[in-house]
Amino acid sequence: MQKRFVCWLVGIAVCIMILNAVPVWAASPPEEGAALPEIDLSVPKDADHQTYLGLSGEGLFQIRQIEAKVVIIEIFNMY
Repeated sequence: MQKRFVCWLVGIAVCIMILNAVPVWAASPPEEGAALPEIDLSVPKDADHQTYLGLSGEGLFQIRQIEAKVVIIEIFNMY
C-alpha cells in the first residue's frame, strides 16, 4: 500500500513538472527588428557605472530606462 502511494506521488510530481515546463518555442530569441523583452537588471553598485548608465539608487532597472541613442547588449549563452 505504501509503495503504491509513493508511486502516485512521484507520478503527480512528474506531471506537474511537465505541465510547468517552458516550451522550446516560447524561449526563442526575438526576430530581427523586434523589441527586446522587458528584462529586470540590478542597478550597479559602483557610482561611476550608475552615472554612465544614467541611473541612481538601488534595486532594479530596465534597459528602456537607459537614456542613450544606442544601447549595445551582449548576451552570453551559458549552455
